[in-house]
Amino acid sequence: MATADEETFRPFLARITVHQGAGAGCVFDGVDLPAVVGRGQDANVQLPDPDKLVSRRHVLLGVQGGTLTVQDLSSNGTRVGNTLVVAGEAIAVENDTPIWLGHETMITVLLLSTRDVLRARLAPVKSHAANAETQRPSGRLAVWTLGATQVSANGHAIADSAWQSRKALELLVYLAQDPRPHDPDRLSAAVWPEMESISKTTLQSTLSRIRRACREASSDLPDPIEQKRGLYAIHPALQVELDSLRFEAYCQQAVQAADASARSQLLASALDLYQGEFLPGHTSEWVELLRTRLQGLYRSAQEGLARAYEELGKTAEAIVEYERLVQEDPGREAAHAGLIRCYAGLGKRDEAVRQCMECARILRKTLHISPGPEINALYRTLTEQSALG
Repeated sequence: MATADEETFRPFLARITVHQGAGAGCVFDGVDLPAVVGRGQDANVQLPDPDKLVSRRHVLLGVQGGTLTVQDLSSNGTRVGNTLVVAGEAIAVENDTPIWLGHETMITVLLLSTRDVLRARLAPVKSHAANAETQRPSGRLAVWTLGATQVSANGHAIADSAWQSRKALELLVYLAQDPRPHDPDRLSAAVWPEMESISKTTLQSTLSRIRRACREASSDLPDPIEQKRGLYAIHPALQVELDSLRFEAYCQQAVQAADASARSQLLASALDLYQGEFLPGHTSEWVELLRTRLQGLYRSAQEGLARAYEELGKTAEAIVEYERLVQEDPGREAAHAGLIRCYAGLGKRDEAVRQCMECARILRKTLHISPGPEINALYRTLTEQSALG
């Protein structure tokens, strides 16, 4: 049974390590939880961040039932692995799971053991922020996956032929998309689903192709893949930019935006990034699942941008977005409803009625259903107005 002193020192202190982005190389030891991490002076853990990559109060770290929790406080989103943290909700996080603040800063948090806590309480909280400048990321990988796949190392594009294998490119994207360390079995199941397992030689040769392709593009780029204790991950010395993650971040920020103007700007930025489906030509299950999710976000972003334009009175811009959405997703009833509202708002009653009829025709033909309550209500309003005059 734990003693009273041991209960007092249950793990409510943590070690926070910044792997890339704002304050890369900093280690904050013996941090009392709960604690706010951000760049502002009112944050309990203040990250050196002259580029304003993170919010002033970005994330709240806490402990519930002995488990680390993360709550997003930011204006540009927080992600735990591949999971976006919904604003206002605290989610449980395992030790050393990558936590992304915005889309460029990655930290890990380790709850300290009883012995570590006692040691930390006897020693002053220390930070290696003074050394951060010398430990800044020494290389940059930019990865484009939406519509066309392209990778650049320190600004130098890597030729498609340099990968020598589609699996090499896919493996790099997989590791960039999910920065947690991965064991060979997980990599095999994700990137080589057609094989029951892969040999060590296959994995090592694929990793060698990644290293060779990056080195040929930029000789001063550090090894992009780190291997520790049999686990593989993108090297923490690299700053990685991934368009799919930035796209998701913009969409998440738009959900939290304070007004239609800010929401429209964020969604427009998101749609600029989405140039087509994720990793075209690749068919692994993880690719298909992520492709479908990103496509859903894209459709929602289109609709959200059109609605924001409506709220701002930018009817012409809203019509353009709704028409594009109807063309790409004809069965999306909300887009038809938006067009009907816009036409009616401009006094184009005949066009609005025709859009009601077109929506009904498409839904019957493609989905074998009738329009829902919103379209029916709009149609009744339009026909009643026509009857009056």
